[in-house]
This record gives sequence, C-alpha cells and structure tokens, in this order.
Amino acid sequence: VYENGKIAGGKSPDSGHEVELVKEESYFFNINKYTDRLLEFYDANPDFIQPPSRKNEMINNFIKPGLEDLAVSRTSFDWGVRVPSNP
Repeated sequence: VYENGKIAGGKSPDSGHEVELVKEESYFFNINKYTDRLLEFYDANPDFIQPPSRKNEMINNFIKPGLEDLAVSRTSFDWGVRVPSNP
C-alpha cells in the first residue's frame, strides 16, 4: 500500500518491481493513534528494541514522523488475518 506520489515510473520504491493498482476491501489497524503509548512503552522498556543501536533510528525515522495505518486483512490472498464476520 503506497500513498499517492510514492510511486515513480510505475515501480515500487522498495523493490523496483512493477506495481499494479488494485482495489479491494480491507480492514486497517490505526497504529498512528498509539504513537504516544509506543513512545511511553519504549521509555519504560529501554531494552525492548533490539539491537539497542537501532532504537533511535526506529523512534526518529518511523515512530515520531508518523506511523501509517496498517492493512491487516486482504481479500485477494489466502493468507493473513481472517475476518470471521467478513470471509
């Protein structure tokens, strides 16, 4: 899942593979609303992020700039989180 503008030349910025626009119903985990709680947890549990040398990188590059909602279900794959009320 990419935001508009993150795809250049029809290729994935992560792998370089061609991307395809697919529309499907999906459930999302609104992880951004837990940013403050995550930061508090990391402060209270300083050894949680391993290796310790990556702690600042994780917090400053991923958590603080804003986490993006995470898709937790898919209709086009056989694997993943099953949603009993919506098979």
